[in-house]
Amino acid sequence: MGSVSSDIRLKQKEKAASAVEARVAFLTEKGITGAAQKKDPTLRRLQAQLQKAKQRLEAIKKRDDHVKQTAEKIKAERQKAKAKAAQKKAGGKGGKKAAAPKPQAKKKAKKK
Repeated sequence: MGSVSSDIRLKQKEKAASAVEARVAFLTEKGITGAAQKKDPTLRRLQAQLQKAKQRLEAIKKRDDHVKQTAEKIKAERQKAKAKAAQKKAGGKGGKKAAAPKPQAKKKAKKK
């Protein structure tokens, strides 16, 4: 199972980025450039790891934002409920309203 900690994912991203840079430097040193570099399986694997780390960081960021928004929403609802309760308590009146009698439907006469 992967880590959900952004600190660890940042380290993974940095490690993958440095590995990609090192591999590109190694391939360039050997004289392999351009399309041949893109075909290198090791470089492709390292780039995939880098991309995966970036995507996971983005997902963690979205999750954290969602959690913050939800917490703020809940906090606002609780404050609203407290204010309503305080107003109800201070007003004296409140509670249940008198139920208005329901109009009864007229009964149809049965034909014989």
